[in-house]
Amino acid sequence: NNELEKELNVWSRYQSKLKDKNLQAQAFNRQVILLNQFQKYEEVDSLWSGQTEDVNISPEAYFSYVQAADQLGKSKKALKACNTLLKLKPDHLEAFEWKAKFLYESAEKRYQAEMAKYNKNKNATTYAYLRRDLKKISADFRVTRDLFLKLRKMNPEDKSYLKYLKNIYLRLDMKNEAAKMDKLLK
Repeated sequence: NNELEKELNVWSRYQSKLKDKNLQAQAFNRQVILLNQFQKYEEVDSLWSGQTEDVNISPEAYFSYVQAADQLGKSKKALKACNTLLKLKPDHLEAFEWKAKFLYESAEKRYQAEMAKYNKNKNATTYAYLRRDLKKISADFRVTRDLFLKLRKMNPEDKSYLKYLKNIYLRLDMKNEAAKMDKLLK
């Protein structure tokens, strides 16, 4: 830990004096990664916001920024960086997993909120609104389903994806597929 702090201090101190583009990129990338490791998320965000467009950002630095922005509650920035990372490196498992879980949790929160709203006042009108809103949410669940299916192909040993898929299938009223996930979990 002490060595990493020293490294961070060296990169921070000398980054502005570096003339070589590759060294500037290396300094930027290492600072983002190290600051994220030390949970200095505000500093990561500040450094990221000040970076120039011509810096060659590494996949590790991109994912470190995704994590930091997520911790700061800046979900739109985190998702944008995650999407950029996945364009650069489509097989980045951690980024793919973060995106799938993030989109799943967003859809699940919206689902729970709509159900709670309906359960407060059950009548024909609120039911019609619920059905309309659930159609939109179902589209989000289908996107997350596809992401988790790809994750299963990328990392078949991870059983946590099955739990997500089971719940997604239940939300999409696909009981047979949910039962298949249940069998795989046992």
